[in-house]
Amino acid sequence: MDILSQGIESIKNCFNCNDFIHHESKFCGNCGINLVSANSTLTGSIPTYSPYYTIELHHEINNTIILLLRERIIFLATIIVFGIINLIGIYMSLKCYAEFNGEDVSRIVMSITPLFYVNMVSLVCLQPLKKRKQEILRLKEKLKALNLRISLENSFRS
Repeated sequence: MDILSQGIESIKNCFNCNDFIHHESKFCGNCGINLVSANSTLTGSIPTYSPYYTIELHHEINNTIILLLRERIIFLATIIVFGIINLIGIYMSLKCYAEFNGEDVSRIVMSITPLFYVNMVSLVCLQPLKKRKQEILRLKEKLKALNLRISLENSFRS
């Protein structure tokens, strides 16, 4: 919070790992390099870049990763619900077939009824599965584009 309260102008980049550091820091929090001794060995000061754009990119990448994780968890939960509902339908169908006393045609009709209704209810899960898969693919493409933007920014810096 200290960096955010002082403003974006107080942030510089570590010349070793390109991590964001406060301009008064003596050590990099990511790679642990001593910035004071490294700064004295350099001919100039620690190179600074336009940190506003890079911080914005890092926030956007972090948000995309969290959204991707959330979509994958929801996708997995929907698959589990779909599978459980189908297994319940198959179990009820087999139980109706095995426990009904009657001729074979009546047993089959009795077993098809719960299988049909329960599995039709489980088909409601297919549309959200399709949408979640499309959203996961979209987020993966967005993450690739953001990584490309960061690599291009880093290549322009060097």
